[in-house]
Amino acid sequence: MEMGGVDYAGEFDILELKLILPTGQILNLDKDFILTEINIFEQIFSHTVTGSVIVADTRELISKGAFAGQERLSMKIQTPSSDFRTKFDDGTTKHIDFTDVPLRVHKIPVRTGISSGAQVYEFSFISEHTLVNSNKRISKSYVNTKSNIGEIVKDLLIEELGVPSDKVEPNIEGTKGSRSLIVQNANPLAFITRLTKEAISEENDSSEYVFFANKNGVHFKTLQSLFEKEPRGLFHNGDKGVDEKYLNDIEDSGKITQHFRRILDFELVQGHDLLLGNHGGMIGGKVFEHNLYRKKLETKTFNYFDDESYKGSERINEERVYNRLALDASDDDLVNSNISVIANSKDKFEKDMFFELKKDANQRNKTILRRQSKFLELQKGISIKMEVTGYTALTAGDMVFVNLQSIGGDDSDPALNKFYSGPYLVKTLRHKFSYPTRQHTMGITAVKDGLPFALEPDEQAFQPIEA
Repeated sequence: MEMGGVDYAGEFDILELKLILPTGQILNLDKDFILTEINIFEQIFSHTVTGSVIVADTRELISKGAFAGQERLSMKIQTPSSDFRTKFDDGTTKHIDFTDVPLRVHKIPVRTGISSGAQVYEFSFISEHTLVNSNKRISKSYVNTKSNIGEIVKDLLIEELGVPSDKVEPNIEGTKGSRSLIVQNANPLAFITRLTKEAISEENDSSEYVFFANKNGVHFKTLQSLFEKEPRGLFHNGDKGVDEKYLNDIEDSGKITQHFRRILDFELVQGHDLLLGNHGGMIGGKVFEHNLYRKKLETKTFNYFDDESYKGSERINEERVYNRLALDASDDDLVNSNISVIANSKDKFEKDMFFELKKDANQRNKTILRRQSKFLELQKGISIKMEVTGYTALTAGDMVFVNLQSIGGDDSDPALNKFYSGPYLVKTLRHKFSYPTRQHTMGITAVKDGLPFALEPDEQAFQPIEA
């Protein structure tokens, strides 16, 4: 039995692809031009969606119009049926839909013509709020005792940048504490990025906030909340390399489903750099906070191997990637490997700052060390880059499950690589829609910050050679 509505893996339907000119004129890029390719990029460390639409103009439509990189792009694309992934879909985000809030074209480079009778153009786009932000500076105060960072972020996105509330409110993770502060001549998106370093979640006490945009809106969430999400995809590099517990809700047992799950190409990224990690504060660190108003100096330390230091910061897998035995360092050595000083006032190197009006509101001294360790761990830890068959339900910030067959294994004996198999966070995602071939693929960079089991010391692992 094959999946209803899907003839082959990677099939897609373009429901809308309109270019809206400043004059109000509308061009259908999939009908008025020869559509070649659509690319959509998302990543959890970027506050904008980017991408491009590549077309061939055989009618000189662009040369006749006033195209200046000020156009809007209304787009809606879907996998014909996502029912085979009911375990991973919530039924509300199956489409890539930018019709209510069109994307903004910001440049139209000319590419080499495919023939003497056609010229190729690439419409590069970004999220609407990113373009609004580029010309926006704000000065305002937040002195309401009910205001917290989550509410301030909502206000900036909705009121200052014009993002619809339904694209913001469901995606903001609540924060602890009320804040009173003044924003002076600040760029909104830069200021929100600044607030990620100040926020503490009221849901899980986590401080590892990320601020990003994807097809579902703008998000201000902790890594912890992303880790807790149910996987939206299952991928493997062999027909048998799947986990049955994730297949119970899938009715189709045909080849199409297998093609959707199969990894077409992958690369295990060995990003471990212990020297960089030590200097950057991944393994340990110390921070001195100088409060200029109270003339007080406070000290906070962090130790990668201390459970108390990681309180409120859970992992995708339970066990740490790095082993204490291999470092041959004392607790003091780890803590002193990275020392920094922060102040509760304006930093001369940062333009977009605020002034605190409430005593002890600033939480950076309590969270900065844990936060920088976590982000370094994701950047320099376990990562996989893979090319898979595309479906429109997946987005950056989702969790996926990856099963990798061990070297030497085969379909008759699908032994899994126990280190690299398991749940991953989608860090970056590229949707590629090739119109001539009618094929949708995804380029995914997925990361995780832990191992499924502890690496136990083995006294027999090394035996010195006797003379």
